[in-house]
Amino acid sequence: MTKTVSHCGLTVWLDTGSMPETGTIYYRAVADGRAQEEKQAAVKVLPPMPDGELPENFANFYCWSAFGDVPEPLWPAVYDMLRKMGVSHHLARALPEGWREYLQRRLSEDGGKLWADIPHQMNKEMAVPGWETRIIAQGKSFFSFADEYYGALAPIIDGVFWDYEPHNAMHNPLFDDTPTVAAFAQKEGLDPATLSQERLQGELRERFLAFRTWQLGEVLRLWAQYIHDIRPDLEIAVCQGSGMPPERNIDYRVYDDIPSLIHLPMIYTGSAMSFAQNVAGLHEYVPDTPLIPMTCTGMLADGGWLAAKTPRAIYFDYVTSGLRGCAGCSHWPDIQRGLDMEYIRETALAVQEIACVEDFLTHGEASPAGVSVEPLPEQEARIKAGQGDVVIMSPQWDKHAICFSYRLGNRTLVAVCNMHSDTPATVRVRIRDADGDGWHLWDPVSRAALVPGGTDTWSGARLARGVLYEAPASSTGMLVASREAPAEGFSARVAARSVQLRFEQRKAAAQAAGDISVVREGELEVGWEDMDGDGNAEVRLASGKHALGIGPSGNLWSWQVAGHEGDLVNRFDGSGACEDRFWWPEDARTSDDGRREYELVTREVKGGRASVTLRRELQHWSLGGLVLDKTYSIGPDAPAFEVSITLRNSSPVAHEFSYWSHNCLNVGGIPALALSTTEGEQVFSGGQQPREVWMALKGTPSDQADLAKSTQDAQLAAPMFTLGDPAGPRIKVTADASLLQLYRWWDGTDGGRYTLEWMHQRQTLDSGRLWTTRYTVEYAE
Repeated sequence: MTKTVSHCGLTVWLDTGSMPETGTIYYRAVADGRAQEEKQAAVKVLPPMPDGELPENFANFYCWSAFGDVPEPLWPAVYDMLRKMGVSHHLARALPEGWREYLQRRLSEDGGKLWADIPHQMNKEMAVPGWETRIIAQGKSFFSFADEYYGALAPIIDGVFWDYEPHNAMHNPLFDDTPTVAAFAQKEGLDPATLSQERLQGELRERFLAFRTWQLGEVLRLWAQYIHDIRPDLEIAVCQGSGMPPERNIDYRVYDDIPSLIHLPMIYTGSAMSFAQNVAGLHEYVPDTPLIPMTCTGMLADGGWLAAKTPRAIYFDYVTSGLRGCAGCSHWPDIQRGLDMEYIRETALAVQEIACVEDFLTHGEASPAGVSVEPLPEQEARIKAGQGDVVIMSPQWDKHAICFSYRLGNRTLVAVCNMHSDTPATVRVRIRDADGDGWHLWDPVSRAALVPGGTDTWSGARLARGVLYEAPASSTGMLVASREAPAEGFSARVAARSVQLRFEQRKAAAQAAGDISVVREGELEVGWEDMDGDGNAEVRLASGKHALGIGPSGNLWSWQVAGHEGDLVNRFDGSGACEDRFWWPEDARTSDDGRREYELVTREVKGGRASVTLRRELQHWSLGGLVLDKTYSIGPDAPAFEVSITLRNSSPVAHEFSYWSHNCLNVGGIPALALSTTEGEQVFSGGQQPREVWMALKGTPSDQADLAKSTQDAQLAAPMFTLGDPAGPRIKVTADASLLQLYRWWDGTDGGRYTLEWMHQRQTLDSGRLWTTRYTVEYAE
């Protein structure tokens, strides 16, 4: 075993030859010669890395350095590991000594590319207010301080890279910066003497902010001109923004005309579906520029928490980017900060699947008119509701599956990314323009053929009517229609009849699963309604005051209050509100159990309250054996609801966990957060408030300190918090005494993208025991 210590964590390189598949490592850190407390880490030994063909054109940019903590004898092994995950682009790092030359040689042999980062001096220049105005005034000659740096690298690199993350115009308008105001006046033909702050923030606000946005793009344009004066063929890779909507950072179109530009947006979402939807929007927004979206594992050892994401979700991020037609995909952070082998292996699987169909993606026509791919629900019913007929559908495939199709010559590719963790996606594939007979249908990854029975080929008429195909749960299914069989032959034959029989069996079981009748007593009702307008019905829990819409994942998908315009739930990250997550064990932070479908157990009106109970057996390996029951209930009076969470340990061993509630609520474009703290009432509001607020509850036990975070000196005086204007529309949450801490995240814009989250203290639950927590959510004006 070789181990070294980085600035942010411990990197351990293990010889797994004699290790069991699962186990535990015990270790002590030694600081200043003193051994620290013994700690332990669970270890899972994975199967060998897949060793298939890699894409020729689909890029994988490894952000920052993989080798800061790698002893030189391990360089070849780690480089080979990264190549298997498709890494083709890397930064030219000076350290460790000799690494740059080694990397340049290996990448050159493998057809990869080396990019040069901006020099550190640029960060110092950007620390001075008004730096954009100063750079533009000097033109591209401003960058001459980097002549020696870029000059030395120019012979060995293929491009340059800038992690460009300045505040956008809205968050750094510089209304009071005299040189910037003068530059605005000159560009717009205005008299600077007439440009008071009042006028700039009033009638000229939009023009001034557009000018500031232009400035931020112009800096990139001047830098690119400077770089191309050194070497005209260098790629210009700009890592900026977080995808759609574009106003969240700097509008991509402001600098989209830079020659040889590559966009690398940092799309850090909590789910693979929201990542794919964001990428699709950006792909349409800047269709003529190569796009390498950057995803995030969310596992940080040194920088706090971002969106927790499973390794399989990262797999889907890469696959959907490839199938969308992106130039590549990237990820953050690096090995030292959470990119462990599960992520690396899933990325390898993804890029090797992309390689199998890269000819379609590179040279084919996307979404040909003659092809359709339709995921089929296993349960579907049409009922009368307050808004008219609504459809009850399960699974709701628009929330779980994305379909793609390509045409290359006379060959057709269809692909189904099935993100449903439990249920195979049965899709009807129609190829309406397939003429004649003799068509093969086969999986380009496994080379398994889908056959009609009695023959290996299909008629064009049969393909036009439609063929059923099955994409396994949590997998990508791909099917090629071609006149020719693969040169290597078929690896297996799957009877189309077996696909149909499995679908019919699942459909029969789903149809027999339960009653869909409406339960009603007085003003209280439990029924069904399409509350979010997506064409699918949610469970509707309603009184005369308000109505809740509960989606198949057990999350609150809609909350509509009488007299309040708009929905109080925001679905920007694909999860809505009341999503069940786990803060402990740390591995469970990447669990997607809270996005999986729950079983609907009861719907009733009883004792003056309407309630819905859902159940989920948790699947993540660190939570196996825990069963979560979740009950929403409302009364007839106020617009308020209670959520009860009960965890039962059905495993034979004790479980430790910390429950975490994740909520995207909507009470205005810019959030306001009112807290009763140990230092009095505190309100965070307005455009200059912190983007993250962490605050622990007063009196948190000392043995919970390792789970708690804080960005404030104060602590919560009680387990309650209010989102929204204290004197206007607001949502008050009251938890119980097991609360650990509050977290409020905001994306920094006025677009309503923020979360309200809270974590509970770590619990130890013995076999057969229960743990329950409750929280209430109230609306007021």
